[in-house]
Amino acid sequence: MGLFNKAPPPAAAAPTTLATNAPESWPPIRVEAEAGEEVMLNYLHVASELERTIGTKENIKVGIVFKTFMFDDGLIDVPIEVIEGGKRTMVFVYSMADEGVAGHWLGVKQLFQRYGFPQPVYYAPSDLEKYEGIMAKNPLKKLTTSSMKKYTGEVAHGTYAMWWSGQSEPSFNNSPTMGMIHSIYENSEGIYSYLFADFLMMLKVVERGTSQVALPPKPFSVALKGPEDVMFLLTVSQDKGIRFHFNKATTHEAYRQRFLNLYDRYVYEFKSEVQKLNLPQDPPSQLSPLQWWYKNKSTLAQLDSQGQVVPEFGSINR
Repeated sequence: MGLFNKAPPPAAAAPTTLATNAPESWPPIRVEAEAGEEVMLNYLHVASELERTIGTKENIKVGIVFKTFMFDDGLIDVPIEVIEGGKRTMVFVYSMADEGVAGHWLGVKQLFQRYGFPQPVYYAPSDLEKYEGIMAKNPLKKLTTSSMKKYTGEVAHGTYAMWWSGQSEPSFNNSPTMGMIHSIYENSEGIYSYLFADFLMMLKVVERGTSQVALPPKPFSVALKGPEDVMFLLTVSQDKGIRFHFNKATTHEAYRQRFLNLYDRYVYEFKSEVQKLNLPQDPPSQLSPLQWWYKNKSTLAQLDSQGQVVPEFGSINR
């Protein structure tokens, strides 16, 4: 009886062409989905198809970068990058298509346009640009300790500094970077133990859930990899607090400024949350990082008034 009542075989997989705004020179990408099922999409499939097609051309390189780029107001993760004749095109892959996703994509396009970047490309199960009247969503995320990780490569020799004289900031006194460092020190006061614990959890030095760790009496130093895979040094001590030192030879001034600005926002919001929850703050100490900063700021202002040039501040030679 079973021979005559077999269920019909499942429908053959039907290739679905993904919606995209990619250049016409890029071939269409298809995925297979069982009849009646939604298209399941991930960046690995898109990347492999791009590599198999346009990636074979001599002047085109396709890379799965999943790189975090940093802007003035936050970070954005880019899964795929296509380099064609020196032009970099960022590719975003969406596993679904609805008004929320379309709003995110609109936010990405506006962000890239605002910064003068080449138009990005998207791939999605259906057209993201068919939605009318949608509001653009902010595609950026906040910088936190999870935006960094321990650097495992060889640390380049050179000078690492909190600040150095450059084209955008020839003088440290009253510069935007000095203002950011000043704000970071004031906002960090009273919550250093929480901030240090957050870094140590990211580094997997302490268990997840550790809320406070006192600043170390002996200086703690580690190389970190931050947004855009830029390496810098983190130093922590009771007297000088938590500091970042960037490689003078390889780090752009704009990167330093953006990073410090976003880190200052992170510290400000962290402190606001500690105060909101009425959590205990660090007890007063004779070794106050804030007082160390005030003293150095006063000295730097005096040197500036005397016309003495300060080429760098907070430097470490490696």
